Amino acid sequence: MRSYSMLEPGAVVQSYTSSYRVVRKLAVGGMGVVHLAERLEDGLPVVLKEPRFDGSLDEVKLMKLRVEGQALKALNHPFIVQFIDEADYGETYYLMEQYIQGMDLSEKCWNSPMEEGKAVEVMLKVLDAVGYIHIRGGVYRDLKPDNIILQASGDPVLIDFGAAKFGYMQMELDASGKPLVRQGTVIMTPGWSAPEQLLGVAVPQSDIYAAGMLLFYMLTGKPPSDYLEPSGALLALPSDVNPDVSPEVSQVVAKATSPDPSLRYETTGDMVNALVGQQEELAGAPRVILEGRVYPLTKPVTVINRHPDQGGDPSADIWVTEAAPYYISRVAAAVIHRREDGWYLEDRNANRMAVYRRGQWVYIRGRGEPAGEIKLEDGDLIALAYSPGRGPYITMTFKET
Repeated sequence: MRSYSMLEPGAVVQSYTSSYRVVRKLAVGGMGVVHLAERLEDGLPVVLKEPRFDGSLDEVKLMKLRVEGQALKALNHPFIVQFIDEADYGETYYLMEQYIQGMDLSEKCWNSPMEEGKAVEVMLKVLDAVGYIHIRGGVYRDLKPDNIILQASGDPVLIDFGAAKFGYMQMELDASGKPLVRQGTVIMTPGWSAPEQLLGVAVPQSDIYAAGMLLFYMLTGKPPSDYLEPSGALLALPSDVNPDVSPEVSQVVAKATSPDPSLRYETTGDMVNALVGQQEELAGAPRVILEGRVYPLTKPVTVINRHPDQGGDPSADIWVTEAAPYYISRVAAAVIHRREDGWYLEDRNANRMAVYRRGQWVYIRGRGEPAGEIKLEDGDLIALAYSPGRGPYITMTFKET
């Protein structure tokens, strides 16, 4: 058990550049403690987070907070809490974040549904933030009312990135709760997260499912878990619970929360378009969905590799944006071929790719082989790099219909 005790009011935390004085505790949870603090040089109020060391899963708590700090440092969005500073003392870690005044959506909407127009307005901004994460190769994985603060202006702010996944950067637990990264580990909140996350699979469409559950809650004031089948399907639409909700918005929730990821909206942009009454333009055309973008497959051969800004070949048709270290090859990491009998994916990446079928990840080529290919099926989920010890890297979805 670690010897550190929780910070008390008046305690000072020193980072490389600034000092922060604890003002008061805001919350104490199983994983950590959240304080209100002030930066001494200018009085800036900040949220200061520390792991809650009590001898139970201490390494998990430390890893979770470090992952959150690493994720936030790479993000800059008006509806995502801002990274301010960090203080890493080796055996403990403190994270300073933007202090957001407001009420979380769990408290705001409990037994008090939002008017439909307001709920849609909030959801559009949440989807903008989540789409920003997806474009950067991330999956939030824990979208729920507790993790969204509604400011006095009405703008939502997404907080708590301890469960976020960016490429291989993630916090994972094994069955006993020990920190681990491997296939099949589970990061989710039951009643809010997508059913595939129970199998250790989290893709951008998993966040879309959670967005649908969040919209259900805002529209009804009721937790969606009260209406949830074991498969993850909702037994009732928002309009069944609250007659003031329009059928059109209820159908958006229905599609977003399909138990099958391939039947949900393909991107946050598609869900936004549905909420504002626009149609999906590429439905029915062969395409891949990667990092929150839809790429129509209009050529006989489509080449995918690392982004030119990161040393990749600029002549490729699709570029993958990574955070260093890089796992996607600079030249022709993957090639999609259109043939008479269907679509094929050729894996040439230095780190082998895999496809998720029938509940397991299957490599596209054998160990030591320079290349290999597989015939694609509608709805296939492809990991652009895969390791049994670390799970899927950035994922791509193939859609033919």
